Amino acid sequence: MDSVFVGRMVKLFDLSYHIAKQELPFAYFTQLVAQEKRHDVDLGDRYNNPKQARAFVGYMAQEIRQNVFEAIRKARYISILTDGSTDRSHKEKELIYVKYLQETGSPRMTFFGIKDVAAANADGLLGCISSSFEDAQINWQEKLVGFGADGASVNFGRHNGLYSKLSVKSPWLMGIHCVAHRLELAAKDAFKGSYFTEVSHACSSIAMLH
Repeated sequence: MDSVFVGRMVKLFDLSYHIAKQELPFAYFTQLVAQEKRHDVDLGDRYNNPKQARAFVGYMAQEIRQNVFEAIRKARYISILTDGSTDRSHKEKELIYVKYLQETGSPRMTFFGIKDVAAANADGLLGCISSSFEDAQINWQEKLVGFGADGASVNFGRHNGLYSKLSVKSPWLMGIHCVAHRLELAAKDAFKGSYFTEVSHACSSIAMLH
């Protein structure tokens, strides 16, 4: 492959990565390319459009995702952290993070995926997590040693919570109530009955209007 062409593609991929990393619109790609050309950077005249920038980001995301999957496959032990959210269409989503030991012995936390939830109950969340790992072809339950989430009953209910269901196949599993969520609950209790209640209500109302 021509070295000049390869050099151009490396630069275009780099610009696309910058856009994705900074969460900029892909339409900004054309402006970045024009700016680089004004600095006499050789980018050629092909692949200079937002559609191609989106494709470049897709290629990089696929490569990064496969590298993450491969690292988790090699890990002996993993922990998962989950949290729920809703998108603009109010569909329930589950975010999954994985913490694992690298070959060097140092721990690493990585974003694993975000998936639609069929039902916002423990069975629905378990199916969501299971399918995420199965899609990545990772035998996760044998590696699973830790689980972290907020303290909602759907996660830590004694009999039907997600932690209880995960423990069936991983009886050694350690469950941890998210420290950040516990701090939030403690702060709410501390401010209960104060002006903070009115401020919190006002902020929630504004967010709903937005």
